[in-house]
Amino acid sequence: MTSQSKNDKQSRRILVGTEGTPDGDAAVAWAADEAALRGHELMICHVSSPIAADFWVTTDTIRKELAELCEPLLEHAVQVARERQPDVEVHAKVLVGSPSRIMLNLAESAELTVLGRSGQGGLAPRWIGSVIERMFALSPTPTVGVSAHPERTSDEVRRVVIGISADMPSESALDFAFDFAALHKAPVQVLHVIPADVPNSRHGEMQDEANERLAKLLAARELNFPDAHLVSLQGNGTTGEVLAHACASDDLLVLGRRDHAARIPGRIGRTISHALHSARCPIVVVP
Repeated sequence: MTSQSKNDKQSRRILVGTEGTPDGDAAVAWAADEAALRGHELMICHVSSPIAADFWVTTDTIRKELAELCEPLLEHAVQVARERQPDVEVHAKVLVGSPSRIMLNLAESAELTVLGRSGQGGLAPRWIGSVIERMFALSPTPTVGVSAHPERTSDEVRRVVIGISADMPSESALDFAFDFAALHKAPVQVLHVIPADVPNSRHGEMQDEANERLAKLLAARELNFPDAHLVSLQGNGTTGEVLAHACASDDLLVLGRRDHAARIPGRIGRTISHALHSARCPIVVVP
């Protein structure tokens, strides 16, 4: 097998991290559906952190016991995936170490990484605070955050919503969003948030500028989405909160990542952070 064909095989993989919570199960189910639709294999991974288990010094025996302790959790996740999509090829592993570091390494050989956004389990606060935020900030491939929201009544994506900034639209996020919409046969809506401190007299001007920039970006890609349209929203809260509240539970919110690493390594910006904690729907961050 050549290096190129090996890389192609690796990229045809959906990676999902699970932590044994309802949101983790929702992430596994979402990832299984996506793997089935794309014809990809599914890799389920749980990373057991010795520090989270109050082991500051580990031995081979401790690491082995931690991995064995998590096997039932992984078996449950595999069952969720196979019941959801019986025809998807499923692989699973328990690893011991730094969850964020290991997931970032695994993401390099996956097309898409999926994580539960929050949870009620004992390790969930550590996952939401460290793993998913670091994945959003540093992952080389798109990362999806999924929650087990009670309002979600359909497994299908009703609409793909792209949040853009008129001064710096994320071209990679637009590419991902339109490819995802085409795959799922879903409509696209582009949202542009006008900050709350902008006078009403400038709203029309800002929307025209945003429409012009968007039209150029779409024309350059020769994208055939005649129903795609831009909506400008007046900010009543932060940009991330406005975008999150504009989405229904069965939408997908797509955001581009700005590089904050030069200033604060491993941290996400306010827009992504607020959307992560406010959105009812799955949210994907595209590097």
